[in-house]
Amino acid sequence: MTSGQIFTPKKHRGGWICLGIGGILLAIALLLANISRTQPVSAAQFWRILGAALVFIVAMVFLYRAAALFLLRFWFTRNGLEIRWGATTIRIPIDAIRAITPAPAMPVCSLLGITLPRWWLCRREGMWLFATGAANDSLVVKTAATEIYISPADTAAFVSAWEKRVPLGATQPWQSAIERRGLWAYPLWFDRLARVLGSAAILLTLILVGAVFARYPALPTAVRLSPGAGQSVAIIPRSQLLWIPYSGIIILLLNGLLGIFWYKKDRLATYLLWSLTIVVEIGLWVGFRMVVQ
Repeated sequence: MTSGQIFTPKKHRGGWICLGIGGILLAIALLLANISRTQPVSAAQFWRILGAALVFIVAMVFLYRAAALFLLRFWFTRNGLEIRWGATTIRIPIDAIRAITPAPAMPVCSLLGITLPRWWLCRREGMWLFATGAANDSLVVKTAATEIYISPADTAAFVSAWEKRVPLGATQPWQSAIERRGLWAYPLWFDRLARVLGSAAILLTLILVGAVFARYPALPTAVRLSPGAGQSVAIIPRSQLLWIPYSGIIILLLNGLLGIFWYKKDRLATYLLWSLTIVVEIGLWVGFRMVVQ
């Protein structure tokens, strides 16, 4: 990396707000999980566990965004501009920047029709929004392909850094790129077939677990199994039927982790493992229906 000048964003409360919301949601998720641990098997318990899992995921989103906001930096070198945002780095070559101008107005991000605060930061068609301040504290970095709104703490120094480096020329050829680091760079997340198979396996497992938990309280304490040809009637405690959803969860986790591990070496193996998981989850559901009919 060629030495350059680092600019911090204009001060804002976004990181602390996300940190606070994430912490509260994490506490709620742990509370729900603890309550579910002591409750009997039922549909209500399934929804509590699922709710705890979903709240935990949302909490992680807010905590990640808090870390990304705290670490947001704009790095200018002779080669171009880097915007470091969480595990993502946006790289713009110096010769691709056509102009850097004051922001005429501040676009907004929205989700389901709800306007999000400026510091949420997002991507819209033809533009990136990394502006944590108001329009009069923000700049627009213009290229042929996009416009990037940013709010460096010192806008004048940022423009000056660009103007000083343009005539010097680049020391390395850069390409416009979006680079991801760590887990976010794993190619599996960009494979549509893998996402479909993985999502289907998770959904079928949830249906299996939810259906068994919903039916479980109405089952007799001792369940009579339908015998096959030449077999005697078997009677088992209903608690043993819980091994059906538990097996589904274990298979999902095992095949899911193996699929992630093998993806770079042999993605076909991942497709087969996750397809097999779908078949097994359906088979477990059919088996449960046959037992309790």
